[in-house]
Formats: sequence, C-alpha cells, structure tokens
Amino acid sequence: MNRGQLRTEVEAIIGRTDKASVVNKGLSFGLQEVGKRWRWRGLQAEVSLTLLANGLSLTLPTTCHQVVEARVTDGTSSGSWPLELKTKGWVMWRYPSITALTAGMPVYGYVENNVLYVCPKADKAYSVLVTHSTLPVDFAGDTSLNPITTTDLALVAWAAGYTFDSLEMFDSASVWKQNFEVALVNAIRTDRSINPRFQADGEGSTSRTSSTTPWLDPFEKGMVSR
Repeated sequence: MNRGQLRTEVEAIIGRTDKASVVNKGLSFGLQEVGKRWRWRGLQAEVSLTLLANGLSLTLPTTCHQVVEARVTDGTSSGSWPLELKTKGWVMWRYPSITALTAGMPVYGYVENNVLYVCPKADKAYSVLVTHSTLPVDFAGDTSLNPITTTDLALVAWAAGYTFDSLEMFDSASVWKQNFEVALVNAIRTDRSINPRFQADGEGSTSRTSSTTPWLDPFEKGMVSR
C-alpha cells in the first residue's frame, strides 16, 4: 500500500480526517521502528570489501544497519569461508591481544561503531563479502509505497496508536500499540519463513571453524594445557 492508502486506513480507525499531518508522521515513525526491529530480506544489500594483509578491520557502508553475514575469500578456486560473527565481549574474552596472534585467515568478527573487526589479523589480502540490512527510506509522498510490503497492518496499527496518543485517548492508543506488536510478529514470521539464512547458533550449526584452525580456539580439545 502507498502512504495515502495507509493514512485512509488509520483515519477510518480514529474516525477523523483532519489529522493527516499527525498520521503521516506516525507512519514515518512506524516505518523506522519496523525497520529497526528485523533484518528484512527486501532491505538487504551485499558489498565486497578488501581486507589488506595484516588488516584487522573494515569500515562498513554508511547505509549498514546490521550485518547479516560475512564470508571471506582469497580469490582462488578454494571458494569462500564464513566469518563467524560474535559479540565484542566474546572475542576479547578469548583473544584479549588480537594483534599478538599469528596472522592467518580471519575466523571471527564483531561489529562496533560501523566497523567490522576480524580475528586473527589477515596473513594476506582477502575479500570480505558482507550482507547487511539497511533502514527503510521514508515516504516521499502519498504515492510512495511501503518498502516492506508485509508490514502494512503493523504500520497502520503504529500510526493509529501514535495518533490516539496525540489526541490524549490513551486507552485506545494502548490497544493499537498492542495490535502493532502482534502484526509485527506475524510479519517477521512471514519474512523469516522465506529467508532461511537466519538460524540460531546451536547444535545444528555448521559454521564451527576451529576444526581447521584449532590453535585459535583455547577450548579446542587438546589445545588446553593441563
């Protein structure tokens, strides 16, 4: 739906047509909130970044909201390898002095301040293919379509709650805020069902790389001094 159609739906809920500017603002805020809540498949992009020899970090595009996945390749027929994305705390607890590690193919990575840090430092030049989500662009006008097509109901609910708040009808606002959460969960389920990339890191994970570089993992069997 476009913004004009979405606003018509909200106006039917609030029973007023004299709050167009408030509803439009609610739709804009709602769109940004929806964009932050999930890595929508329609808002993903892939970029190839060059990691130089002895490199430890890569600057991500300014449009990057969240890194979905990253893969490392040296440009040979060997293909590419997944870069395991962890939290900064996870990496630093295990490798407090990354610069002191022997250079090799990067195995782990974490993101901070729009920079992708890798571990260990690169032993040669690599290409890092980064898939990342972006935030939706705001509506330019009434004919602008919702860029996340499965979230029309969520946007209507958010804007209705926002407008009821502005009218100090707080009970009605609360109801539509709850409706927003339900509609958003359903939209995320739909997006997830057709995008199998998102998986929990558990027993079924095949991304464990310590088997090929056991010296990087202090918990690898046989690597811990007794």
